[in-house]
Amino acid sequence: MSKSRSGGPPAPVQPQTSDGMVASNGKAAQFWRAVKVSPGSGVTILVFIAPALAVAALWNLRESNMYLAAPLQIVLGSVAFLGSILAIVVVFARLGLYDASKALGLPSGTVRALIALILLIIFVIFSNVVFGNLASSGRETSFNYLSTEQVAALPGPVIKRNADPGPDGEFGTADDGFSGTYRASPNSDAVALGGQIVTALITLVTAISAFYFGSGSLESAAKALQLPDGANTLKVDSPGTPAMMERDPGGTLLPVIIRLSGTALDQGSAQIDRQGDPTGVATASISESGMVTYHPGAPTGPVTLTFRSTGDATVSTQLVLHVPPPPDPAAEPDLEDPPPPDPEVDQTVVADTNEGSPVEERRP
Repeated sequence: MSKSRSGGPPAPVQPQTSDGMVASNGKAAQFWRAVKVSPGSGVTILVFIAPALAVAALWNLRESNMYLAAPLQIVLGSVAFLGSILAIVVVFARLGLYDASKALGLPSGTVRALIALILLIIFVIFSNVVFGNLASSGRETSFNYLSTEQVAALPGPVIKRNADPGPDGEFGTADDGFSGTYRASPNSDAVALGGQIVTALITLVTAISAFYFGSGSLESAAKALQLPDGANTLKVDSPGTPAMMERDPGGTLLPVIIRLSGTALDQGSAQIDRQGDPTGVATASISESGMVTYHPGAPTGPVTLTFRSTGDATVSTQLVLHVPPPPDPAAEPDLEDPPPPDPEVDQTVVADTNEGSPVEERRP
Protein backbone atom coordinates (compact mmCIF):
# COMPACT_ATOMS: atom_id res chain seq x y z
CA MET A 1 0.00 0.00 0.00
CA SER A 2 1.32 3.45 -0.92
CA LYS A 3 0.26 6.86 0.34
CA SER A 4 -0.98 9.60 -1.97
CA ARG A 5 0.86 12.93 -2.26
CA SER A 6 -2.09 14.85 -0.79
CA GLY A 7 -1.82 12.94 2.46
CA GLY A 8 -5.12 11.16 1.97
CA PRO A 9 -5.72 7.45 2.15
CA PRO A 10 -3.31 5.33 0.16
CA ALA A 11 -4.28 4.46 -3.41
CA PRO A 12 -5.01 0.80 -3.93
CA VAL A 13 -2.53 -1.14 -6.00
CA GLN A 14 -4.19 -2.54 -9.11
CA PRO A 15 -3.51 -6.24 -9.74
CA GLN A 16 -1.43 -7.13 -12.75
CA THR A 17 -1.33 -10.19 -14.94
CA SER A 18 1.74 -12.32 -15.67
CA ASP A 19 2.57 -10.27 -18.77
CA GLY A 20 2.63 -6.98 -16.86
CA MET A 21 -0.77 -5.75 -18.03
CA VAL A 22 -3.18 -4.23 -15.55
CA ALA A 23 -6.02 -6.63 -14.85
CA SER A 24 -9.43 -5.33 -15.85
CA ASN A 25 -12.87 -6.67 -16.46
CA GLY A 26 -13.25 -4.72 -19.70
CA LYS A 27 -13.70 -6.43 -23.04
CA ALA A 28 -10.45 -5.01 -24.42
CA ALA A 29 -8.39 -6.37 -21.52
CA GLN A 30 -10.06 -9.76 -21.83
CA PHE A 31 -9.21 -9.87 -25.53
CA TRP A 32 -5.53 -9.01 -24.96
CA ARG A 33 -5.31 -11.61 -22.20
CA ALA A 34 -6.79 -14.18 -24.60
CA VAL A 35 -4.21 -13.57 -27.33
CA LYS A 36 -1.37 -12.93 -24.82
CA VAL A 37 0.14 -10.07 -26.82
CA SER A 38 0.69 -6.50 -25.75
CA PRO A 39 -0.53 -3.58 -27.87
CA GLY A 40 3.09 -2.68 -28.72
CA SER A 41 4.26 -6.12 -29.84
CA GLY A 42 5.26 -7.03 -33.38
CA VAL A 43 2.33 -9.38 -33.83
CA THR A 44 -0.11 -6.57 -33.13
CA ILE A 45 1.63 -4.28 -35.61
CA LEU A 46 1.60 -6.98 -38.28
CA VAL A 47 -2.01 -7.98 -37.81
CA PHE A 48 -3.71 -4.66 -37.11
CA ILE A 49 -1.58 -1.58 -37.81
CA ALA A 50 0.29 -2.62 -40.99
CA PRO A 51 -2.87 -3.45 -43.00
CA ALA A 52 -4.42 -0.13 -41.96
CA LEU A 53 -1.37 1.82 -43.17
CA ALA A 54 -1.27 -0.20 -46.40
CA VAL A 55 -4.92 0.52 -47.11
CA ALA A 56 -4.35 4.25 -46.55
CA ALA A 57 -1.38 4.26 -48.96
CA LEU A 58 -3.36 2.27 -51.50
CA TRP A 59 -6.23 4.73 -51.34
CA ASN A 60 -3.90 7.62 -52.18
CA LEU A 61 -2.29 5.64 -54.99
CA ARG A 62 -5.67 4.69 -56.42
CA GLU A 63 -6.35 8.27 -57.40
CA SER A 64 -3.12 8.55 -59.43
CA ASN A 65 -2.46 5.15 -61.06
CA MET A 66 -5.15 2.50 -61.16
CA TYR A 67 -2.97 -0.06 -62.98
CA LEU A 68 -0.26 0.12 -60.33
CA ALA A 69 -2.84 -0.09 -57.56
CA ALA A 70 -4.37 -3.36 -58.85
CA PRO A 71 -1.32 -5.59 -58.12
CA LEU A 72 -0.92 -3.89 -54.75
CA GLN A 73 -4.54 -4.66 -53.99
CA ILE A 74 -3.93 -8.34 -54.70
CA VAL A 75 -0.77 -8.47 -52.59
CA LEU A 76 -2.22 -6.51 -49.69
CA GLY A 77 -5.44 -8.48 -49.83
CA SER A 78 -3.51 -11.75 -49.56
CA VAL A 79 -1.35 -10.40 -46.73
CA ALA A 80 -4.38 -9.12 -44.84
CA PHE A 81 -6.08 -12.48 -45.29
CA LEU A 82 -3.03 -14.34 -43.96
CA GLY A 83 -2.83 -11.85 -41.10
CA SER A 84 -6.39 -12.64 -40.09
CA ILE A 85 -5.53 -16.36 -40.23
CA LEU A 86 -2.53 -15.64 -37.98
CA ALA A 87 -4.78 -13.91 -35.47
CA ILE A 88 -7.14 -16.89 -35.49
CA VAL A 89 -4.21 -19.28 -34.93
CA VAL A 90 -2.97 -17.20 -31.97
CA VAL A 91 -6.42 -17.12 -30.38
CA PHE A 92 -6.91 -20.85 -30.94
CA ALA A 93 -3.51 -21.58 -29.40
CA ARG A 94 -4.34 -19.58 -26.27
CA LEU A 95 -7.70 -21.30 -25.98
CA GLY A 96 -6.12 -24.75 -26.16
CA LEU A 97 -7.51 -25.60 -29.63
CA TYR A 98 -4.11 -25.70 -31.36
CA ASP A 99 -3.01 -28.96 -33.06
CA ALA A 100 0.69 -29.00 -33.96
CA SER A 101 0.26 -32.01 -36.27
CA LYS A 102 -1.89 -30.00 -38.71
CA ALA A 103 -0.97 -27.15 -41.05
CA LEU A 104 -1.04 -23.79 -39.22
CA GLY A 105 -2.46 -25.63 -36.22
CA LEU A 106 -5.89 -25.65 -37.83
CA PRO A 107 -7.96 -28.61 -39.05
CA SER A 108 -6.80 -30.73 -41.98
CA GLY A 109 -7.28 -29.18 -45.42
CA THR A 110 -6.70 -25.59 -44.25
CA VAL A 111 -3.86 -24.94 -46.73
CA ARG A 112 -6.00 -26.05 -49.66
CA ALA A 113 -8.82 -23.84 -48.44
CA LEU A 114 -6.43 -20.87 -48.15
CA ILE A 115 -5.21 -21.37 -51.72
CA ALA A 116 -8.77 -21.50 -53.01
CA LEU A 117 -9.79 -18.38 -51.07
CA ILE A 118 -6.71 -16.39 -52.18
CA LEU A 119 -7.52 -17.28 -55.80
CA LEU A 120 -11.03 -15.99 -55.20
CA ILE A 121 -9.56 -12.73 -53.87
CA ILE A 122 -7.37 -12.38 -56.97
CA PHE A 123 -10.33 -13.07 -59.24
CA VAL A 124 -12.58 -10.52 -57.52
CA ILE A 125 -9.94 -7.76 -57.53
CA PHE A 126 -8.83 -8.29 -61.12
CA SER A 127 -12.42 -8.52 -62.37
CA ASN A 128 -13.18 -5.26 -60.57
CA VAL A 129 -10.22 -3.57 -62.29
CA VAL A 130 -11.20 -4.82 -65.75
CA PHE A 131 -14.84 -3.84 -65.29
CA GLY A 132 -13.88 -0.42 -63.94
CA ASN A 133 -11.60 0.19 -66.91
CA LEU A 134 -14.31 -0.72 -69.40
CA ALA A 135 -16.90 1.36 -67.57
CA SER A 136 -14.65 4.42 -67.40
CA SER A 137 -13.75 4.16 -71.09
CA GLY A 138 -17.43 4.43 -72.03
CA ARG A 139 -18.07 7.61 -70.07
CA GLU A 140 -18.82 10.92 -71.71
CA THR A 141 -15.93 13.37 -71.73
CA SER A 142 -16.17 17.07 -72.52
CA PHE A 143 -13.85 19.05 -74.79
CA ASN A 144 -13.47 22.82 -75.27
CA TYR A 145 -12.26 25.00 -78.10
CA LEU A 146 -10.93 22.34 -80.47
CA SER A 147 -10.38 22.75 -84.17
CA THR A 148 -12.07 20.61 -86.79
CA GLU A 149 -8.98 18.39 -87.13
CA GLN A 150 -8.73 17.93 -83.36
CA VAL A 151 -12.40 17.00 -83.07
CA ALA A 152 -11.97 14.38 -85.81
CA ALA A 153 -9.00 12.88 -83.94
CA LEU A 154 -10.91 12.36 -80.68
CA PRO A 155 -10.82 8.67 -79.45
CA GLY A 156 -14.56 8.11 -79.73
CA PRO A 157 -17.76 9.33 -81.30
CA VAL A 158 -18.78 12.95 -80.71
CA ILE A 159 -22.13 13.15 -78.97
CA LYS A 160 -22.58 16.89 -78.87
CA ARG A 161 -20.69 19.67 -80.62
CA ASN A 162 -21.20 23.43 -80.46
CA ALA A 163 -19.36 26.18 -82.28
CA ASP A 164 -17.06 28.29 -80.14
CA PRO A 165 -16.32 31.83 -81.40
CA GLY A 166 -12.97 31.93 -79.71
CA PRO A 167 -11.34 34.72 -77.70
CA ASP A 168 -12.62 37.46 -80.00
CA GLY A 169 -16.22 36.41 -79.48
CA GLU A 170 -17.06 36.54 -83.19
CA PHE A 171 -17.89 33.68 -85.52
CA GLY A 172 -16.25 33.28 -88.89
CA THR A 173 -12.74 34.17 -87.80
CA ALA A 174 -9.61 32.00 -87.83
CA ASP A 175 -9.72 31.34 -84.11
CA ASP A 176 -13.15 29.68 -84.17
CA GLY A 177 -13.40 26.21 -82.56
CA PHE A 178 -15.80 23.63 -81.20
CA SER A 179 -16.88 22.57 -77.71
CA GLY A 180 -18.93 19.54 -76.70
CA THR A 181 -18.80 15.98 -75.40
CA TYR A 182 -17.66 12.60 -76.79
CA ARG A 183 -17.73 8.99 -75.60
CA ALA A 184 -14.30 7.35 -75.40
CA SER A 185 -14.22 3.93 -77.12
CA PRO A 186 -12.36 1.16 -75.29
CA ASN A 187 -9.34 -0.43 -76.92
CA SER A 188 -10.51 -3.65 -78.58
CA ASP A 189 -7.19 -5.40 -77.92
CA ALA A 190 -7.30 -4.48 -74.23
CA VAL A 191 -10.90 -5.69 -73.96
CA ALA A 192 -10.00 -9.03 -75.59
CA LEU A 193 -6.96 -9.48 -73.35
CA GLY A 194 -8.97 -8.66 -70.23
CA GLY A 195 -11.65 -11.16 -71.23
CA GLN A 196 -9.07 -13.90 -71.76
CA ILE A 197 -7.45 -13.25 -68.38
CA VAL A 198 -10.80 -13.27 -66.59
CA THR A 199 -11.72 -16.53 -68.35
CA ALA A 200 -8.41 -18.10 -67.30
CA LEU A 201 -8.96 -16.99 -63.70
CA ILE A 202 -12.48 -18.45 -63.71
CA THR A 203 -11.11 -21.76 -64.98
CA LEU A 204 -8.35 -21.76 -62.36
CA VAL A 205 -10.72 -20.94 -59.50
CA THR A 206 -13.16 -23.63 -60.67
CA ALA A 207 -10.40 -26.25 -60.92
CA ILE A 208 -8.96 -25.45 -57.48
CA SER A 209 -12.40 -25.40 -55.86
CA ALA A 210 -13.33 -28.70 -57.52
CA PHE A 211 -10.05 -30.24 -56.36
CA TYR A 212 -10.61 -29.03 -52.80
CA PHE A 213 -14.17 -30.31 -52.49
CA GLY A 214 -13.47 -33.42 -54.60
CA SER A 215 -10.55 -34.49 -52.42
CA GLY A 216 -12.74 -34.17 -49.35
CA SER A 217 -15.43 -36.32 -50.98
CA LEU A 218 -12.81 -38.92 -51.94
CA GLU A 219 -11.53 -39.12 -48.37
CA SER A 220 -15.08 -39.55 -47.08
CA ALA A 221 -15.75 -42.32 -49.61
CA ALA A 222 -12.52 -44.10 -48.69
CA LYS A 223 -13.47 -44.03 -45.02
CA ALA A 224 -16.93 -45.36 -45.84
CA LEU A 225 -15.43 -48.37 -47.66
CA GLN A 226 -13.40 -49.41 -44.65
CA LEU A 227 -14.58 -51.67 -41.85
CA PRO A 228 -15.97 -50.15 -38.64
CA ASP A 229 -12.60 -50.57 -36.97
CA GLY A 230 -10.89 -48.86 -39.91
CA ALA A 231 -8.87 -51.93 -41.05
CA ASN A 232 -9.18 -54.13 -44.14
CA THR A 233 -8.69 -57.89 -44.10
CA LEU A 234 -6.95 -60.40 -46.36
CA LYS A 235 -6.45 -64.08 -45.54
CA VAL A 236 -5.76 -67.48 -47.13
CA ASP A 237 -8.76 -69.81 -46.96
CA SER A 238 -7.15 -72.84 -48.60
CA PRO A 239 -4.80 -74.55 -48.33
CA GLY A 240 -3.93 -74.09 -44.70
CA THR A 241 -0.56 -72.66 -43.86
CA PRO A 242 1.89 -74.31 -43.76
CA ALA A 243 1.00 -76.77 -46.53
CA MET A 244 2.87 -79.56 -48.32
CA MET A 245 3.11 -79.50 -52.09
CA GLU A 246 2.45 -82.67 -54.08
CA ARG A 247 4.29 -84.45 -56.90
CA ASP A 248 3.03 -86.44 -59.85
CA PRO A 249 4.29 -90.02 -60.44
CA GLY A 250 7.19 -88.62 -62.43
CA GLY A 251 8.34 -86.44 -59.51
CA THR A 252 7.20 -83.07 -60.91
CA LEU A 253 5.64 -80.64 -58.44
CA LEU A 254 1.94 -80.09 -59.09
CA PRO A 255 0.33 -76.62 -59.27
CA VAL A 256 -1.18 -75.31 -56.05
CA ILE A 257 -4.65 -73.74 -56.13
CA ILE A 258 -5.00 -71.01 -53.50
CA ARG A 259 -8.19 -69.24 -52.42
CA LEU A 260 -8.06 -65.79 -50.79
CA SER A 261 -10.79 -63.82 -49.06
CA GLY A 262 -11.17 -60.45 -47.32
CA THR A 263 -12.38 -56.90 -47.86
CA ALA A 264 -9.03 -55.81 -49.32
CA LEU A 265 -9.80 -57.76 -52.52
CA ASP A 266 -12.70 -55.37 -53.21
CA GLN A 267 -10.26 -52.43 -53.43
CA GLY A 268 -8.00 -53.88 -56.14
CA SER A 269 -6.07 -56.91 -57.28
CA ALA A 270 -3.40 -58.53 -55.11
CA GLN A 271 0.35 -58.52 -55.66
CA ILE A 272 2.28 -61.75 -55.07
CA ASP A 273 5.85 -61.90 -53.79
CA ARG A 274 7.73 -65.22 -53.94
CA GLN A 275 10.58 -66.18 -51.61
CA GLY A 276 12.46 -69.46 -52.03
CA ASP A 277 11.33 -70.10 -55.61
CA PRO A 278 12.57 -67.45 -58.08
CA THR A 279 11.42 -69.46 -61.09
CA GLY A 280 7.91 -70.09 -59.79
CA VAL A 281 4.98 -68.52 -61.61
CA ALA A 282 1.72 -67.26 -60.10
CA THR A 283 -1.22 -65.45 -61.62
CA ALA A 284 -0.34 -61.78 -62.00
CA SER A 285 -3.72 -60.48 -60.83
CA ILE A 286 -6.41 -61.73 -58.52
CA SER A 287 -10.06 -61.10 -59.19
CA GLU A 288 -12.70 -60.61 -56.53
CA SER A 289 -13.14 -64.40 -56.42
CA GLY A 290 -9.67 -64.65 -54.85
CA MET A 291 -8.51 -67.68 -56.89
CA VAL A 292 -4.73 -68.02 -57.44
CA THR A 293 -2.86 -70.78 -59.26
CA TYR A 294 0.79 -71.19 -58.29
CA HIS A 295 3.09 -73.20 -60.58
CA PRO A 296 6.24 -74.23 -58.68
CA GLY A 297 9.59 -73.90 -60.36
CA ALA A 298 12.56 -75.67 -58.82
CA PRO A 299 12.43 -74.81 -55.11
CA THR A 300 14.99 -76.40 -52.80
CA GLY A 301 13.33 -75.40 -49.55
CA PRO A 302 10.13 -73.88 -48.16
CA VAL A 303 8.41 -71.33 -50.39
CA THR A 304 6.76 -68.24 -48.85
CA LEU A 305 4.05 -66.51 -50.89
CA THR A 306 3.12 -62.99 -49.72
CA PHE A 307 -0.14 -61.46 -50.96
CA ARG A 308 -0.68 -57.68 -50.82
CA SER A 309 -3.70 -55.69 -51.98
CA THR A 310 -3.06 -52.89 -54.46
CA GLY A 311 -5.91 -50.92 -52.89
CA ASP A 312 -4.47 -51.09 -49.36
CA ALA A 313 -0.74 -51.88 -49.28
CA THR A 314 -0.74 -52.11 -45.47
CA VAL A 315 -2.76 -55.35 -45.57
CA SER A 316 -0.92 -58.59 -46.41
CA THR A 317 -1.01 -62.31 -45.70
CA GLN A 318 1.41 -65.21 -46.24
CA LEU A 319 1.28 -68.86 -47.24
CA VAL A 320 4.18 -71.24 -46.53
CA LEU A 321 4.55 -74.25 -48.84
CA HIS A 322 6.94 -77.08 -48.01
CA VAL A 323 8.63 -79.12 -50.72
CA PRO A 324 8.22 -82.90 -50.45
CA PRO A 325 11.37 -85.01 -50.91
CA PRO A 326 11.97 -86.32 -54.43
CA PRO A 327 11.14 -89.98 -55.02
CA ASP A 328 13.96 -92.61 -54.70
CA PRO A 329 14.01 -94.83 -57.81
CA ALA A 330 15.87 -97.65 -55.96
CA ALA A 331 13.23 -97.86 -53.25
CA GLU A 332 10.27 -98.21 -55.62
CA PRO A 333 9.20 -101.82 -56.59
CA ASP A 334 9.02 -102.92 -60.22
CA LEU A 335 5.32 -103.55 -60.76
CA GLU A 336 5.70 -104.82 -64.34
CA ASP A 337 7.90 -107.88 -63.45
CA PRO A 338 6.83 -109.30 -60.05
CA PRO A 339 9.38 -111.58 -58.35
CA PRO A 340 8.93 -115.36 -58.85
CA PRO A 341 7.59 -117.44 -55.94
CA ASP A 342 10.08 -119.06 -53.61
CA PRO A 343 9.83 -122.88 -53.93
CA GLU A 344 10.86 -123.35 -50.32
CA VAL A 345 7.89 -121.40 -49.04
CA ASP A 346 4.80 -123.46 -48.19
CA GLN A 347 2.01 -122.40 -50.54
CA THR A 348 -0.77 -123.95 -48.45
CA VAL A 349 -4.02 -122.03 -48.52
CA VAL A 350 -6.66 -122.55 -45.86
CA ALA A 351 -10.22 -122.47 -47.17
CA ASP A 352 -13.45 -122.37 -45.19
CA THR A 353 -16.17 -124.96 -45.75
CA ASN A 354 -19.85 -124.50 -45.20
CA GLU A 355 -19.65 -126.35 -41.87
CA GLY A 356 -16.86 -124.04 -40.75
CA SER A 357 -14.15 -126.71 -40.63
CA PRO A 358 -10.93 -125.74 -42.32
CA VAL A 359 -9.73 -127.77 -45.31
CA GLU A 360 -6.15 -127.65 -46.44
CA GLU A 361 -5.53 -127.12 -50.14
CA ARG A 362 -2.04 -127.53 -51.45
CA ARG A 363 -0.99 -125.82 -54.63
CA PRO A 364 1.31 -127.66 -57.04
